[in-house]
Amino acid sequence: MIAAYMIVIIFYTTLFTTMGLACWWGKRPEYFGAAVMIVGSIFSALATTPVSVRFRSLEVGVFTVDVIMLLLFGWLAMTSKRYWPLWVTGFHLCAILTHITVLLMPESLPLAYYHLQGKFAYLMCGSILMGAYGQRALDKAQSA
Repeated sequence: MIAAYMIVIIFYTTLFTTMGLACWWGKRPEYFGAAVMIVGSIFSALATTPVSVRFRSLEVGVFTVDVIMLLLFGWLAMTSKRYWPLWVTGFHLCAILTHITVLLMPESLPLAYYHLQGKFAYLMCGSILMGAYGQRALDKAQSA
């Protein structure tokens, strides 16, 4: 049980640290991406089913939040001149495919669903952070 809480603490520490740095270093696209990540993560946590039945079937609430996040990141990828929104959208699409796999194959292992579901969020955080860092480096080079 302690390990489960540690995973949550590590995720939210990573989320708020990386998104805080992205907002500090970035500009509007990074602010928007950070907001989508933070709000989406909070709504996903609120939309989860009770622990006793979690990951036994499609997490409809989390799936709904993920689809909304995919649409927002897709919009950002289409309107931004940066590359990182394409990566974030791709990683998030992979996360959504884990939901679809469970929908199409309900007999799939709940443990596989559990392990795959949250891992892509770390890649998304890293992509936003790297995009913000690149923007910061570009701003420094242009001001020099």
